[in-house]
Amino acid sequence: MATDPGSVELGDYLGVVRRRALVVGAVVAVCLLLGAAYGLTRPDVYRSTAQVALPDPAQTQTPAEAIADVQTELQVVQSELVAARAAEELPGDQDTRDLLGHVVAESPSEARILSISFTASDPEAAQAGAQAFAEAYVAQKQEEQQATVDERAATYQERIDATEENIAAQVELRDAAEAGSTEEAEAQDAIDSARSTLSDLTTELTEVEATLVDGGTIITPARLPQGPQPRGLARTLAAALAAGLLLGLGAAFVLDRLDTRVRGAADLERTLGVSTLGTIPVFPERFRHPSTGLVTVHAPAGTEADAFRRLRTSVLLAGQADGVRTLAITSSVADEGKTTVAANLAVALAQGGRRVILIGADLRRAGVEEMFDLPAAPGLSDLLLGRATIDDVEHRVGDLTVVTRGSEVETPTDLLGSDTTARAILELGHGFDHVIVDTPPVLAVADVLVLAPALDATLMVVSQAQAGTAQVAEAGTELSLAGARVLGAALNNDSDTSRRSAGAYAYGIRP
Repeated sequence: MATDPGSVELGDYLGVVRRRALVVGAVVAVCLLLGAAYGLTRPDVYRSTAQVALPDPAQTQTPAEAIADVQTELQVVQSELVAARAAEELPGDQDTRDLLGHVVAESPSEARILSISFTASDPEAAQAGAQAFAEAYVAQKQEEQQATVDERAATYQERIDATEENIAAQVELRDAAEAGSTEEAEAQDAIDSARSTLSDLTTELTEVEATLVDGGTIITPARLPQGPQPRGLARTLAAALAAGLLLGLGAAFVLDRLDTRVRGAADLERTLGVSTLGTIPVFPERFRHPSTGLVTVHAPAGTEADAFRRLRTSVLLAGQADGVRTLAITSSVADEGKTTVAANLAVALAQGGRRVILIGADLRRAGVEEMFDLPAAPGLSDLLLGRATIDDVEHRVGDLTVVTRGSEVETPTDLLGSDTTARAILELGHGFDHVIVDTPPVLAVADVLVLAPALDATLMVVSQAQAGTAQVAEAGTELSLAGARVLGAALNNDSDTSRRSAGAYAYGIRP
């Protein structure tokens, strides 16, 4: 019968946001204030940029390989190797990783140009940093290329040295051989072949040594910034707004999941497993005292009284098939407004031309007598104990007959559960169309559990501001186990109904 009180269905998301609008708004406001404070108080930042043109790509490179080559060089600019070279050119003891946090390398699309930008707290440091990184990158690339050239040259030189040694050895063999012999001819052929190879190697070595080393060209030196970077306040506020919305919505849903109160008619129906027969709006302050809580009497044209007339209609329709005449009014916990609902429902039924008796069966707390400004005794308890007659306890208030709770007793549960009580209510209800019985909360005491089964049905009053879903579900279970028939529920202090009541003013219904 009960559902997970923390579950949120897809259709409830907007309701969650509406209920937690203050939370979302507060979080957004805080984030915007923090964003504004950060944007307005952060120190000035200066930015300087140097540009380096890369060498032309190799003829064998495809366009895709050329683009990949540029991306690789961007990573080289922002490497610790280049940063270490740049640190040597900058004043002071510069930390390599700290420098990398200030440099950004970018490349325009389809261009072999590196834009190296450096940010700092003063313009001179920004210019020096950008220039140092540009020069360090070019120097690093030149050193790498020169190392490649030197390695190739060394390889050729080794081959040349080996070839010269071979020629010298063949010359010795030729000179030692007899003139005109085969050995002399073979040695001479080897000498000629080795000298040809030596010539080719020498030419290739000359070409390698003449290779142009090009690590790139600084085409735009770093310049002194004319002013600090824009603070980007609008962008900062936009980011703060987005963060605030995300955090606010997250907080709203977390708080809503932690909130176990009944959040509306649909939530009440899922929790209790019965229909919501009516929703009562939050009363204005002037109607919150028991002496003014009879809105059906003090403000019969108001939206609150109209809500009880709606409840009257629903109760009559729900109980029509089974001939419900005696109806217990209860709640899960105290202070949910059950007595106010019982009294106003009884008045509304009486105003509709029906003969109604309202019985105050909550023997532990003042209730009905305060609503109608009647003495507590003699009342129901006095009738049950034989201290008073029916005529003594019945009070005629307009079209309604009221029976108050009576004198205090030591064991109300035992008294209400006796056969005497069932017979007394039957006798009190003789000649009336409806008997409305105000009973204690289910989870507070066991009084209603022994009384409700003797009545035709029970109406649960659930306050949106007071009751938790677990308490409502437990109360419904206890009533069912006791054998009581729960006709339905009335949602009291419903904020949604209060908002909708504004639309009734156009039809002449006054607050």
